Amino acid sequence: MRTTLLSIIIIFMFLGVRVAAHQEDKPHEGGWDKMMDYSEAARGLGDWMSTVGYLEHALEKAANGLPMAVTRLQLAEALAFRGLLEKAAKAAREGLNTGTLLDPLPQIRGQMLEVLAYALHNKEGKANEIQMLIDEAIKIRENSKSPFVPRSHDFSLRHTKTGFLFGANISEFYRTSLRKIKTDMPHVKGKYAKWLGKSAVSAEIIIYPKQKQVLRQLFDQIRAMILQRYSDARRHSRGTYDIAKPHGLKGLQAQWLVNDPKNKIELWTGLYLLERNDSIIQVNARSRAKELKHASQLVDKFILAFKWAKPLKD
Repeated sequence: MRTTLLSIIIIFMFLGVRVAAHQEDKPHEGGWDKMMDYSEAARGLGDWMSTVGYLEHALEKAANGLPMAVTRLQLAEALAFRGLLEKAAKAAREGLNTGTLLDPLPQIRGQMLEVLAYALHNKEGKANEIQMLIDEAIKIRENSKSPFVPRSHDFSLRHTKTGFLFGANISEFYRTSLRKIKTDMPHVKGKYAKWLGKSAVSAEIIIYPKQKQVLRQLFDQIRAMILQRYSDARRHSRGTYDIAKPHGLKGLQAQWLVNDPKNKIELWTGLYLLERNDSIIQVNARSRAKELKHASQLVDKFILAFKWAKPLKD
């Protein structure tokens, strides 16, 4: 069981070859599936301009029903992350005003409500409407047993067990996804990315319950499994992680350079392990090796900007 657990939490999803940036004056071949694939890849790199462009084309090609609903939701979210809040609100309203289409899709409806509440909150919307939207969104998440509670003013999602705030952005990184790792496990994972123009620095936060072993033992187990998986890894640094101290936490870190033979590039990867109360916060970071210094500084600022609210254990 422990081996399976460790395997889940050490998986590194290295950066692949980036998709071409969206160009408005270029033809876009392929159907809805292709545009959605492109948008998903761009979103994963934090390239919101390209994400919006591909989703706008996907919307033109989407069939009625689930494809249309998913496309409208992702477009509304991408517009919100780009700071285009009026357009985000419009896209969310269009998605919500689809008659009975969303009746069997409560989670999509809930996320659209969250986008709309956030956009209105920051565009001087009516307080009673915002409260009604966020209350319904919270209820939908409660009914689906989601471990997250949405906040309208900053688009954050609060982790109920620990109070950790998965912000829309943390420092210069933007949230690209957030989910429970497995339905029968308490582990949650949020992915973030900082787009640099031609490549990205990505960081994923994994939060899970503290086990019986001390932090150093857990750190050594995870590090050993990473080295077993990536035999060509060359250590860049390892030791105490002082950035954890301003949070009053214990922290350890290790960084490597590894080869990505598929894309023929060298990558920098970092493992950061923090202990807070009865939980572990693990950060897996990665970038191209040539961005090593800049990437590690960005990740330090990212972790330094972590915030917690009151847990909602009940």
